[in-house]
Amino acid sequence: MSKIEFTRNYSDQSTDKGFQFEFYCDRCGTGYRTRFAPFALKKVA
Repeated sequence: MSKIEFTRNYSDQSTDKGFQFEFYCDRCGTGYRTRFAPFALKKVA
């Protein structure tokens, strides 16, 4: 079985509050969404 690469099969769902990505498989049509990861550093006023 050959390796499936996801480099072209992703969607960036990140916002100004943190990061989140979706990855899709061209072979089977399923997807995976990462958990939302808020930014670790906050702006200092």
